[in-house]
Amino acid sequence: MTAAPIRPVGPAGPVGTPGRRHRLPPPARRPRALAATAGLAALLTGLAVWSLSVGESPVAWADIVPALTGHGDAGAVFAVRDLRAPRALCAVVVGAALGVSGAIFQSLTRNPLASPDLLGISGGASTAVAVAVLGLGLTDVAAGPLALVGAAGAAAFLYLFAWRRGVSGQRLILVGIGVAALTTAVTSYLLTIRPALQTQRVLFFLTGSVSGADWGDVAVATVTVVLLLAATPLLLRWMPLLELDDSTAAAVGVPVQRARFASVCVAALLAALAVSIAGPLSFVGLIAAPLGRAVTGRPGFALLPAALCGALAVLIADLAGRTLFGEIDVPVGVLTALAGAPYLLAVLLRSRTPAR
Repeated sequence: MTAAPIRPVGPAGPVGTPGRRHRLPPPARRPRALAATAGLAALLTGLAVWSLSVGESPVAWADIVPALTGHGDAGAVFAVRDLRAPRALCAVVVGAALGVSGAIFQSLTRNPLASPDLLGISGGASTAVAVAVLGLGLTDVAAGPLALVGAAGAAAFLYLFAWRRGVSGQRLILVGIGVAALTTAVTSYLLTIRPALQTQRVLFFLTGSVSGADWGDVAVATVTVVLLLAATPLLLRWMPLLELDDSTAAAVGVPVQRARFASVCVAALLAALAVSIAGPLSFVGLIAAPLGRAVTGRPGFALLPAALCGALAVLIADLAGRTLFGEIDVPVGVLTALAGAPYLLAVLLRSRTPAR
């Protein structure tokens, strides 16, 4: 009696066994990703146009273009061109900037919980405004430039203290949690020692809103778009490789530390510009990239889907805040926090492993 030939065993069964082949997970289909991205862009465009027509003074769709050019009814021109158009544009750009910033931080740290607000970037902006207004009594200064300086300072602090002959993703997370806690403590202290009348302006900024956006904010938004477009080739080249371990990325020719430093600078500056326009919007940078991957079916770093999902999140929150609650204009930050908190809990519960 002859023994049966011994076949090598693979992950899907004996290699060469008829009917049982070793199969790798199917790659993401590019047509699906392109179609999903185009769908997100179309949805964003439709919602942005619709946002110009709805509000306390509805404007017919046929009157939107004349109102934008200043040739329509005076009331429609004021509502569309002066109020709603800059608000919608700023909502889109702020959401896109936060979405890309969150995607960069999540790729650099290889952690789905990394985002500008959880790493202290947004907290640095809030603290700068609180220190200037409540600590120094500078009531006549604009909150936007202060927020930009504060967010940039927090990013520099984050990178400096995370540096140990290089920066790793784990150290960025740990130092970022400390920066966020420190900025929150300073801001809370200043809010408690000042009278309520003096804290109203800071509290409004801390809530996060695009309700006061004007064409000056659109100019800042334009700078944000230019920065994002200029950084796109760099991000698309380096980020997929930086998601690997450092030795693998270095082996294929990536200057790991320089690439990580440049990526942190881009992410921090995008977040700082977004916060300078709308204040610190919680959880937008956290949820945009995972939503983009889920919709397109493409793993890893996806710049355009993250930007589109972030823009949709802020625009939808702004639309809901100014149309669903009657005469009350609910700030965007309230609604993004309500939507993002359950997502954060879901991620934590899904990643929890049983105790051994």
